[in-house]
Amino acid sequence: MKTIGIFVVGLALASPVLAQDGAQQIQAAYQQGLIAIRDGEVEIARTAFQGVLELDPRHANAQFQLNQLASSGNQLDLRKRELALSRIVVPQVAFSAVTLSEALDALAMVVDKESAHKFATNFVLNDPSGELAKRAISLDLRGAPATAVLKYICDQAGVVYRIESHAIVVRHARGAAAPRVQSEVEAQREKGLARIIVPQVAFSGATVSEALDGLALVVARESGNKLETNFVLTDPSGELAKREISLELKDVPANAVLRYICDLAAASYRFEEHAIVLRPLKSAPALSTIAAEPAPAVESAPAQP
Repeated sequence: MKTIGIFVVGLALASPVLAQDGAQQIQAAYQQGLIAIRDGEVEIARTAFQGVLELDPRHANAQFQLNQLASSGNQLDLRKRELALSRIVVPQVAFSAVTLSEALDALAMVVDKESAHKFATNFVLNDPSGELAKRAISLDLRGAPATAVLKYICDQAGVVYRIESHAIVVRHARGAAAPRVQSEVEAQREKGLARIIVPQVAFSGATVSEALDGLALVVARESGNKLETNFVLTDPSGELAKREISLELKDVPANAVLRYICDLAAASYRFEEHAIVLRPLKSAPALSTIAAEPAPAVESAPAQP
């Protein structure tokens, strides 16, 4: 009986300690999840909150965070991309009346070098007129994060930038187009195109027609000739086909390449049963101005006057 009594007392004394350790473990896992969210680490955050629920299935905050991850995971991926860019330090910037295009090219080269080829900026100048690329930039910085350098470049040029999954889009600070709605049929058709990764895009003064021909060839090759793009330019004047674009990208889904081509050419596109139809934006009916829905993005604010 004495042995039993000692055993029971031992359990009674140990139970609060075990409970305390369990509570600390739950709190530590929950905090790990919150830190992962801050850093844009979606999978780490999800694993941490799932661990909390395994220890305490009634933990309402952990369940709430998991629900939030399910609805805003892409935003966190973009946040992770922005944080990765902010951690890249540019040793020196010395621009003296260079063009915006030259400044972005130089920044892209430095980011590629300092990240050991792990971060691709893929800058896209969304300006069919070509005027933005010529704006002059003068900047002298040392030891600045790449995000700060990009911000100062954009501030000087009077433009804004938007970090997307596969590119950083630079455009006029005003006159941004409203997000375009994608139909269910288009979404299904686009999935096939999104699975095709284009290893490299290097257009310099190429016409829209040439760019689409090049993209069609790559899609056919990368899909083993299983996916037909069948681009159709709906423009009686023929002017759209002759518009020139310049674009440099690496390892980007084909649907993103198509969207950037259309953005640069001031065109819209829509998936139809047997083709992908492009038309100039100015002639596209409001309900037919449909292109791939832009991914949620991290966007800079225009410089204050």
